[in-house]
Amino acid sequence: MEDENYSSHTYLGVVRKLHPTASMFKAFFFTREIHFDTDEVKLDKVDDSVNMAAFVSPLIDGKVNKNQGFSTQTLMPPHVKDKHDVDLDRVFTRQAGQAPNVNVNSTDKRNAVIIDNFRKEDLAIDQTEQWMASQAVLFGQYNCEGEEHPMININLNRDPDNTIVLSLAARWSEQNFETYNPMDDIEEAAEQSEADVNVVIMDKLAWRLFKQFKAVKDVLDNRRGTSGSLELALKDLGRKVSWKGQCGNVDIVVNMETVKISGNDVQLMPDYGILLCHSNHNEVFCYGRIKDDRAIRNGEHVSSRYMKVFTETGDVEQTYTVTKSSPLALVTKPNEMVYLNVGGVLTPFQ
Repeated sequence: MEDENYSSHTYLGVVRKLHPTASMFKAFFFTREIHFDTDEVKLDKVDDSVNMAAFVSPLIDGKVNKNQGFSTQTLMPPHVKDKHDVDLDRVFTRQAGQAPNVNVNSTDKRNAVIIDNFRKEDLAIDQTEQWMASQAVLFGQYNCEGEEHPMININLNRDPDNTIVLSLAARWSEQNFETYNPMDDIEEAAEQSEADVNVVIMDKLAWRLFKQFKAVKDVLDNRRGTSGSLELALKDLGRKVSWKGQCGNVDIVVNMETVKISGNDVQLMPDYGILLCHSNHNEVFCYGRIKDDRAIRNGEHVSSRYMKVFTETGDVEQTYTVTKSSPLALVTKPNEMVYLNVGGVLTPFQ
């Protein structure tokens, strides 16, 4: 039996007002959402490169150049969901933050429990999306696998040379902090990018090494401020992401964001990891259709979230909440990003 009092979009609007979420990998890189009414997402890649113009006689007709065309890659978004019961003990006891001796009727308490369940479920899916975004940006692919969910490899076809791991002898920890210039490693890695690099994102361990080099101390400028798009992406992220300054025209950012996996906090940026990128990304989160009959009946199956309340009957009825989604972090230009590990740590995509 389903609760028809509220639509999924109504619940989502209330939840998002309660907890606007943010992470650098989502906020900075993924600026668009596209919702699909299909199980599959199709990515068209257009080859718009052209050859140098040929030298010809002005008296001879030119030859017609053929367009390069495009290729289509089909990707299958994974399905995710998070589910809770509507705990009756919470309905009939005072909630955290509720003033003592203030009577709140049981219907209002029940609705508050439902909204709190949806808040937690939205946060759980948001963490999954943060992880997907980080893997897509760092490694150009990621695996989605779970209980009764077959393994799906989302491969964005990034050049393997865009993942660079320094040898053990070349690790920054092995270098002379007075004479070595780590910017040489960054500049060499940046040559692999198909775009100009003006943002370097480090984990805390890479940053601790980087700032010890005299060559960095001599040029690091933390007075000018960030570029506009970078500042906008960082403003709501708190202490987990911090701008450290500029080396030349390159912004240095330290990322310490984590997600909780199996009860453990797992950092999104690997140990000694560095991401080389630019400040004008326009990547997209795609959402496949929600596979739920009620969502289809109500026209709510094309959405980033579908929130549902339903009751299982018996001698004791039990009500549940569930939030469903089918997200896909899609990097359309994966070769504009380069991952460099300066600690000799080979970190495969997870």
